[in-house]
Amino acid sequence: MTEKMTYVKAVEFVLNDENLPADVRERLTALHDSLVKRASAERKPTKAQRASAEARDSIPERMEVGVLYSATDIGKMFGQSSQWAAPKLNALATSGVLVKTVDKRKTFFSLA
Repeated sequence: MTEKMTYVKAVEFVLNDENLPADVRERLTALHDSLVKRASAERKPTKAQRASAEARDSIPERMEVGVLYSATDIGKMFGQSSQWAAPKLNALATSGVLVKTVDKRKTFFSLA
């Protein structure tokens, strides 16, 4: 399988050409350095990502033990849609906080 061609790899490939003029090499080297710096930068979560994580973490607090909830039920609890709730519920199920149950093509979640 071939490796994915990235901008960094493409610039490195061109920089390996020994017949490259000095001014072009200088600009490509600066471009390469900025691409490497950007790729290795630490990124903080956005405001929307933080809000989504807070909402996801507060879902189990509003659920009762032994009760099955659909994404629609959870969405209504938060004044949101089922499309808003479904990915958060699936993430909680994957992490083991919730149990996911499918009954006749309808998905329900309960506390683990």
